[in-house]
Amino acid sequence: MLKKRRIKITIKDITTEDTINCATFYYHFKDIYDLLDKALPEVLLVNLNYDYYQNNELNEAT
Repeated sequence: MLKKRRIKITIKDITTEDTINCATFYYHFKDIYDLLDKALPEVLLVNLNYDYYQNNELNEAT
């Protein structure tokens, strides 16, 4: 996403960059938006203060 705007990223761009074939991508995801739906929550959790959340329950309030 840093190299291209999200709208202009293609499956081929992703598979070439990650050195996987298209069939592998489609085995795991329906499309780019499915990938984003699954990846963004994980990216957000990683970028949170890990030390704080490691010892506390992560719920709607936190």
